[in-house]
Amino acid sequence: MFRHSFATYLIEEGVDVSCVQQILGHSSIKTTQIYIHIAAKKQAEILREMHPRNNMSIVGAA
Repeated sequence: MFRHSFATYLIEEGVDVSCVQQILGHSSIKTTQIYIHIAAKKQAEILREMHPRNNMSIVGAA
Protein backbone atom coordinates (compact mmCIF):
# COMPACT_ATOMS: atom_id res chain seq x y z
CA MET A 1 0.00 0.00 0.00
CA PHE A 2 2.91 2.34 0.75
CA ARG A 3 4.38 1.84 -2.73
CA HIS A 4 1.00 2.48 -4.34
CA SER A 5 0.42 5.69 -2.35
CA PHE A 6 3.97 6.87 -2.99
CA ALA A 7 3.73 6.25 -6.75
CA THR A 8 0.36 7.97 -6.96
CA TYR A 9 1.71 10.96 -5.06
CA LEU A 10 4.71 11.25 -7.38
CA ILE A 11 2.52 11.16 -10.48
CA GLU A 12 0.11 13.72 -9.00
CA GLU A 13 3.04 16.02 -8.29
CA GLY A 14 4.16 15.84 -11.91
CA VAL A 15 7.08 13.43 -11.72
CA ASP A 16 7.71 11.82 -15.11
CA VAL A 17 6.31 8.29 -15.44
CA SER A 18 9.66 6.88 -16.55
CA CYS A 19 11.24 8.21 -13.34
CA VAL A 20 8.51 6.60 -11.24
CA GLN A 21 9.07 3.38 -13.19
CA GLN A 22 12.75 3.41 -12.27
CA ILE A 23 12.09 4.26 -8.62
CA LEU A 24 9.62 1.40 -8.27
CA GLY A 25 11.75 -1.01 -10.29
CA HIS A 26 9.05 -1.87 -12.83
CA SER A 27 10.40 -3.62 -15.89
CA SER A 28 7.43 -2.49 -17.99
CA ILE A 29 6.07 1.04 -18.32
CA LYS A 30 2.58 -0.50 -18.58
CA THR A 31 2.78 -1.49 -14.93
CA THR A 32 3.58 2.09 -13.95
CA GLN A 33 0.88 3.60 -16.18
CA ILE A 34 -1.78 2.34 -13.76
CA TYR A 35 -0.90 5.27 -11.54
CA ILE A 36 -1.57 7.78 -14.32
CA HIS A 37 -5.25 6.83 -14.39
CA ILE A 38 -5.50 7.22 -10.64
CA ALA A 39 -3.81 10.62 -10.81
CA ALA A 40 -6.10 11.74 -13.65
CA LYS A 41 -9.15 11.04 -11.49
CA LYS A 42 -7.67 13.10 -8.68
CA GLN A 43 -6.82 15.95 -11.06
CA ALA A 44 -10.37 15.98 -12.43
CA GLU A 45 -11.75 16.13 -8.91
CA ILE A 46 -9.48 19.06 -8.02
CA LEU A 47 -10.46 20.88 -11.21
CA ARG A 48 -14.17 20.46 -10.45
CA GLU A 49 -13.69 21.80 -6.93
CA MET A 50 -11.26 24.61 -7.68
CA HIS A 51 -12.37 25.89 -11.08
CA PRO A 52 -12.80 29.70 -11.07
CA ARG A 53 -16.31 29.44 -12.50
CA ASN A 54 -17.42 27.90 -9.23
CA ASN A 55 -16.78 31.27 -7.54
CA MET A 56 -18.46 33.46 -10.17
CA SER A 57 -21.51 35.39 -9.20
CA ILE A 58 -23.46 36.49 -12.26
CA VAL A 59 -26.24 38.87 -11.34
CA GLY A 60 -28.77 40.08 -13.88
CA ALA A 61 -28.09 39.52 -17.55
CA ALA A 62 -28.55 42.50 -19.88
